[in-house]
Amino acid sequence: MVTSPSGARAVARCDELGAAPYSDELGLLFRPYLGAGHGATLDRLAAWMREAGMSARIDAAG
Repeated sequence: MVTSPSGARAVARCDELGAAPYSDELGLLFRPYLGAGHGATLDRLAAWMREAGMSARIDAAG
């Protein structure tokens, strides 16, 4: 049972990243390196980091 707002947010974000468009397979979590789900996940994580006042970038390796 999650009781803190931060914990609830972390669980909600994990749940969000476990569904489309963050998975390349419908109904399960499958996120191969450099696949569409991988790219969507990186973009979402970077957005959360910027919202928190952090900087984020994707290097040449992806």
